[in-house]
Amino acid sequence: MTTARFDPGIYGFHRAHRHFFPEEPEIDRAVSFILVERLGNIRSLFLAERIRQLLERLVSEGLMSVDDVKRVGLLYEQLINAQKIINNTTITPSDIVACFAKA
Repeated sequence: MTTARFDPGIYGFHRAHRHFFPEEPEIDRAVSFILVERLGNIRSLFLAERIRQLLERLVSEGLMSVDDVKRVGLLYEQLINAQKIINNTTITPSDIVACFAKA
């Protein structure tokens, strides 16, 4: 994981954690989810449908709770507002979280 690219110029798990979450000393399920999702997305884009599908699978398998999903949504909102992730769609992290609130 030390040579894995998480974002342009960001290599390695620890550097990615510090880059995306400088104020988060703990690595919980939500932080872990986002860091793993970033591995497959090195263009800094918010891929809403992919994220929704991954979360749906994790929740259905009992690996994440709806509270975890809410935290994921909050963290994505913060990353988008900080311009660390680009949302070029009309779907927001809150829209994804709302899908789980209805379930």
